[in-house]
Amino acid sequence: MAAKQNCSLFDESVWNRSCKKEIIKPIDGKVIGTIPKWLNGVLIRNGPGLFQFGDTSVKHLFDGMALLHRFEIKDGVVTYQCRFLQTDIYKKNKAANRVTVTDFGTKSVPDPCRTIFYRILSEFNLNSDISDNASISLYPFGDEIYTFAETGVMYRVDNDNLTTKNKMDLTKKFGIVTHTSHPHVISDGTVYNLALSCSSKGPLYHIVCFPSKPKGSAGDYSMFDKAHVIANIPARWKMNPSYMHTFGITKNYFVIVEQPLSIGILKVFIHMVLNRPAHQLTNWNKNETTKISIVSRRSGDVVNTFYAKGFFYFHIINQYEYKKHCILDICTYQDSSVIDSMYIEAMKNGHNDQNIEMLKSVPRRFVLPLSEKSNCGVDENLVNLPNTSAKAFMRRDGCMFVEPETISEIYCDLPTIYYEKFSGRKYQYFYATSTKSSKSTEIIKVDVDGKSSKTWWEEDSFPSEPIFVPTPNAQSEDDGVILTCLIHKKRENFVSLLVLDAKTLKEIGRVQFHTLRAGVAGLVSLKYALASGHECVAFEQTGELGGTWVYSDECAVDKFGFPSHRKMYKGLITNVPKEVMQYLDFPYPATVEKSYLTQPEVLQYLHNYSVQFNLNKHIQYYKRVTRVHPTGTQWTVTVCDVKSKVEESNVYDAVFVCNGHYFHPHIPKIEGQDLFKGLQIHSRDYRSPDKFKNKRVLIIGASFSGNDIAGHILSTTKKIIISHQSSNTVRLPSGLAVKPGVVKFNEYQASFDDGSVEDFDIILYCTGKYFFPFLTDECGIKVEGKWVRNLYKHIVNVEKTTLFFIGVPFYICVFPMCDIQARFALATLEKKVVLPSKEEMLKEINEYVSDLRKKNIPQRHVHKIGLALDEYLNELAKMAGIQPVRPVIIKLYKHFIENKLKKGSKYVFIDDENYKEV
Repeated sequence: MAAKQNCSLFDESVWNRSCKKEIIKPIDGKVIGTIPKWLNGVLIRNGPGLFQFGDTSVKHLFDGMALLHRFEIKDGVVTYQCRFLQTDIYKKNKAANRVTVTDFGTKSVPDPCRTIFYRILSEFNLNSDISDNASISLYPFGDEIYTFAETGVMYRVDNDNLTTKNKMDLTKKFGIVTHTSHPHVISDGTVYNLALSCSSKGPLYHIVCFPSKPKGSAGDYSMFDKAHVIANIPARWKMNPSYMHTFGITKNYFVIVEQPLSIGILKVFIHMVLNRPAHQLTNWNKNETTKISIVSRRSGDVVNTFYAKGFFYFHIINQYEYKKHCILDICTYQDSSVIDSMYIEAMKNGHNDQNIEMLKSVPRRFVLPLSEKSNCGVDENLVNLPNTSAKAFMRRDGCMFVEPETISEIYCDLPTIYYEKFSGRKYQYFYATSTKSSKSTEIIKVDVDGKSSKTWWEEDSFPSEPIFVPTPNAQSEDDGVILTCLIHKKRENFVSLLVLDAKTLKEIGRVQFHTLRAGVAGLVSLKYALASGHECVAFEQTGELGGTWVYSDECAVDKFGFPSHRKMYKGLITNVPKEVMQYLDFPYPATVEKSYLTQPEVLQYLHNYSVQFNLNKHIQYYKRVTRVHPTGTQWTVTVCDVKSKVEESNVYDAVFVCNGHYFHPHIPKIEGQDLFKGLQIHSRDYRSPDKFKNKRVLIIGASFSGNDIAGHILSTTKKIIISHQSSNTVRLPSGLAVKPGVVKFNEYQASFDDGSVEDFDIILYCTGKYFFPFLTDECGIKVEGKWVRNLYKHIVNVEKTTLFFIGVPFYICVFPMCDIQARFALATLEKKVVLPSKEEMLKEINEYVSDLRKKNIPQRHVHKIGLALDEYLNELAKMAGIQPVRPVIIKLYKHFIENKLKKGSKYVFIDDENYKEV
């Protein structure tokens, strides 16, 4: 099974959602209800899935990068994967980290090396730098599948793994400018499509035939090599051909519908010079009619022409010949404003049901008489079919005018039918999506004979176009199921495959897929616990994998009203090379060559890790842990579903706490804070440098977050000072002034330990502390600022030794350390490590803290490892009897700590001991 189209009606916020990762290895879904055993095959969808590159983003929904989704159904089990189509525009944007090619509604960001004169010389070819973002649909050509754009470009996709194969550019083969994204595939496999070319004689529409391989023919056969034009139809307007998204085909005719939305040929040349988006080349001619041409499949000639009141359309439902009439069913809009409503800015500003007005597509039936009309009178209705109110009559100007009837009062689009059997034939049912409100979209089934309908609806759910799949030996037109892909407004990282009974639209079953989240420490702990044979469950408050590596606009509170723990900001690049921030048994792929990565690249790595070790099905999402309490030798853990607010408790043998040290913001108490009239924010709520432009900024705290943010906003601020109390020399970005600790504030000033006073507009706190509000007092854990008391080796709770903490230390290589810590904790749980007595463990902790005090190291640095990382990790590895961290990792990390390596550097490991800078 392959989806035949993938445009979508939309909730404005839902469809402007970028996919942060690909799922290359198929993941299993959770089946709810029943998936029919006879339903076996593959469903592939295509649509926009990425809207931002670096600091630039596309402006229109149509310009999102093509993302392919694949559902494989076999014996009631369903898997899911998704991959980006590797188009030229996708690869260019990815490499440049910006929008590089002007598209339907998006103007490219100019290359600084390119001038207007260069554009005039190199782009005089109409097809130069045209977008090849084939994100609209996909269709079979023989046993191959191709994705479609409307620019005459197609890409072959591997049906088994979604890899992108060869590019097919029909603009060069046929000299066309565009073609529709919805061709027709007839019963023998032959494909027909409608294309447009421009020449000195004006624009021409062409019907292009791609013949299927004849039965019994031997050797290689290419449908593209055998392709040929079988009809040429002059455009209605010499300099303004109509925009067409599809066309119709019956037993004997092609049906071409020229709507009043036209493309200005002269504007194309202006576009080449001024780099304007394609949508700006179109014009809605509100006073014009819609022209319908009936073209003979045998001769290629126009044999009938009809006119109707002007309307806009994307999709034809179906068309067929019946008793010397051509029946044409179309989802019609009043005008083309629906395209304007799909600009991203319009979508952001349109969160109300008034926007639904622009989505009102009415399904209408046009009845076109095909018999001789020479003897008919003016205004005489020539439609002589029963049970229809559609009309056709000759006007005084000699033009045949048609008036449609309304098929259904439900506004809808994305229509589909039992295509293989009823396309171009008399039919009874079609299925479509209908925008019920800004909160959801319906699936509808319309009986075109009885003018009745059925609906399926679920709040906050948005289905794709419905695909009809007949049962084996289907006995009726609607004997089968409807498949549709669901995305969810409030569950951003869920995707579902919904199965409906086509007769009733009742749900038979669905398969849910998490597209993951859990943090660095949680993932590695879960992986090793599962590998050791333990029954495990991980709780994640959000619906997405990645912990602190997930970017969100949410700051203090999430959308469910709970404290948000996300602190990622736009434009982050890692402050340590990837070679020291990867799990020990899972290196970054060889294709990731650079050492300093962006936030999406690290997030992708975590997703790949989770997929590789099949962790997803063991993670419960949207579950907030509210209480952990010892029950004898076990633990009672209470979790709250953040959506329903329902709590549930279960008993476990051991608990791993993996919320790290980025969990809770800490704002130190300083005299006069409440008097300061400027802005005071915490680094957790920092997202971009915009609000710091031309401001006087004080950063309190000089750890990694203070350093990073200072460098991020340095060029935009009027003045920036960083204040810290570190006894060590702190390396900071050049051009940054440094002050000691703050002693007090007044309305616009801060006073420092050295007696100086400075004016400020913004105070940014880059300070934090450990926070475990879910642990009861009986757990035996006490937190004093940045010291978690009673942790043996920074991991094991001395009071209750089956309560473990992963990721507490700082100034470390996070990934390797969590890797070693998780295995050490499991070794103690499995008695492979024999722990000292409680008294001995407490004595060791107290001696360690006492030694720090003697060295004048403050208590807040109890968990600071720094240059002692190799000693710490080697000790854990030796005690647990596991392979230690490769010395080269520690060596590079220490070099980073001591020298603050440049982010532009690249490193390669030569062997276990040595590395080199490339």
